[in-house]
Amino acid sequence: MNVAIGNGAARNINGGGCNVFLGKYAGSGVTSGDNNIGLGYASAGDATGSHNITIGDSVQVTGSNNLAIGCPTSRLIPGYSALTVTLTDYPRTGILKPY
Repeated sequence: MNVAIGNGAARNINGGGCNVFLGKYAGSGVTSGDNNIGLGYASAGDATGSHNITIGDSVQVTGSNNLAIGCPTSRLIPGYSALTVTLTDYPRTGILKPY
């Protein structure tokens, strides 16, 4: 079973299961894959693979086992297929960013 909430969310999915897409056009280009989560406008819009998590406006990943948080031009955490994320202090804001 898949869950899609939002105009056009998961509109092309015809396989896979246990996917959750929340937001307008979230997961709109996904056709298969399992255990994916897309939160935000067009998040995971064209994601491929399984076990991906995307959070933010139009955040995209390819392959499987990715975590990506942010937006298309500036991500707090970019996609890493090994789920290895190294963070450093972001100057002047106290926000962490990938190293």
